[in-house]
Parts: sequence; structure tokens; C-alpha cells
Amino acid sequence: MNTKSRLIATLLALNVYAGFTAPAYAQPTATATTPSSSQTQFDLGMLYYGGANFPQNFVKARTLFELAAAQHHAEAQYMLALLYLNGEGVTQSFSQALPWLEKAAEQGHASAQYNAAILYDMGDGTEQDLHKAFELYTKAAEQNFPGALFNLATMYVKGEVVQQDLQRAQDLFLKACEQGVAAGCQEYEKLLLNTEN
Repeated sequence: MNTKSRLIATLLALNVYAGFTAPAYAQPTATATTPSSSQTQFDLGMLYYGGANFPQNFVKARTLFELAAAQHHAEAQYMLALLYLNGEGVTQSFSQALPWLEKAAEQGHASAQYNAAILYDMGDGTEQDLHKAFELYTKAAEQNFPGALFNLATMYVKGEVVQQDLQRAQDLFLKACEQGVAAGCQEYEKLLLNTEN
């Protein structure tokens, strides 16, 4: 995976929750005790994470995400991973993020599958494992996750852990383009021109 691909992957991963709007029912109150529902814990954690309605607090967000994650809440598991990936309220640690990504990925969480694939692809926080990266990119791409479509196409172009298949790569780049990945449009056009010549 080249630097350009990694930059696209990172930007997509970091912007997943940029537009999050917290639900009104999750507003904390002065008398609130620790909520028991994993969804309520997650929602409250997102309020602390986003800091839109009151001061941002990554430590409280992490505590609430951990409670929800222990109850197999995939979004909470993913948000815990993001805290570790970004070093928000914790020391940045790809190796600490990976287990949370894998737990959410096992539940079909496309963003978690994609981000775990990047860690395996780059060997960040774990040993590089292109077979595992390919597997996770494929699962996320099956859900039309833009970055996964692009990175999977790149693997087909290079013939990394899979037989080179330029037609499959072209199809994936087109899907990435349709999902708003400008580099996917460029790579699709490049492959289209190469097949016409």
C-alpha cells in the first residue's frame, strides 16, 4: 500500500464520527447514575466524546464505551479503538486499538473491519499480515465501505496475496469512485485507459 493510499485510509477512518449528532434522550443529568443499557452508555459516551452540549471529556467517554463494549456493543468497541488510534484521553496505541477493532469487526462493523485491515496492512501495532488485511478489506468492501473498496482494488492491481486481476480492481475502483473517493476515480480512469490501449 503506498503513502497516498494510507493517507486516504487514515482520513476516512478519522472522519467517521465528524458529523455525529447525539440523541436528545441521552442528555446527562446531575442525578444520573451509571446507566445500565449498553446503548445508553454508548450514547452518553458519544456526548462526552463530541462535547457538543457540555465540556468534552475523553476519560468519561472511554469509561462509558468500556461499559458498553463489555456488553458486546460494536459501536462502543469501535469508539474505544478510535480513542487509542487517535490518542484521545489515552496514550496512542495501535496495539491497544486492534483488539477492539477486531471485536467490532467480528460483529460486521465495516469501519472496524477497514481500520483493522489498515493495521494489518501496514504492520502498525501488530506484525504485518497481508492475508488478514485482504480478508478484512474484502468484508468491509462487501458493505461498500469506500476506503476498503479502494485498498482492496490496490491489492488486486499489485497482486498482493491474491492473483492480479485488473478487471476486478477496475470494478472496485469504480465503486470507490461512486462512494466519493477521488483517487478511486483517478485509478479507475487509469486502468480504463490501459485496457483500451
